Amino acid sequence: FYMFCGLVFFCYLKKEKKSAFKIILFVISAIVAWHYLYGSRGRHLTLYWMFGMFMMLNYNRYKEKVASVVPNVLIFICAMATCISVQMKVVDGYNFVFTVFLSLAIMSFLTLSNYINFERVRTQINVMASYSFTLYLVHYSIMDLIMKHDVIKNKYIAFCTAFVLSNVIAFLISRYSEVVLRKQLKNKIQQLQLVLKVRM
Repeated sequence: FYMFCGLVFFCYLKKEKKSAFKIILFVISAIVAWHYLYGSRGRHLTLYWMFGMFMMLNYNRYKEKVASVVPNVLIFICAMATCISVQMKVVDGYNFVFTVFLSLAIMSFLTLSNYINFERVRTQINVMASYSFTLYLVHYSIMDLIMKHDVIKNKYIAFCTAFVLSNVIAFLISRYSEVVLRKQLKNKIQQLQLVLKVRM
């Protein structure tokens, strides 16, 4: 997914120079993207990536046309209501309709965030951002273990437990991986660059 969407963006939308290596990567990654477009465990997962790219490319245009608060509030409420309604009926996070309206909800929320002063919660945002990558890596395994293996019988309690546990575990791991280790790696790279610069 990372390779496929990246190559589509840079080679086709940004018109960057193509090479044999990029073409090979595109063919290989397109197989995965095509597979997750129609079926598999996370069916329609490709749509999330494609809608994500679409939002990124068209967000400024959306923000210009729907700039004021009221229309964005209405769009956000309607889009979220549709998402909740779809989920209550199909219980499928990869549903096409859910994906479309989730995209609308995100774009309207991003526009609304321009009217919010985040200074008071900057510290909390920084803490959450500091373990976001680790959370991305570990959350699915933890949620899958709890939700699919009947560790907790009540599904609502199971979801809340999985949510909290994912964040706690990701936070603890990230204190070394994303905080200490990243700083050490950054220092090593800077030292190496300095050595190379002196030698040259």
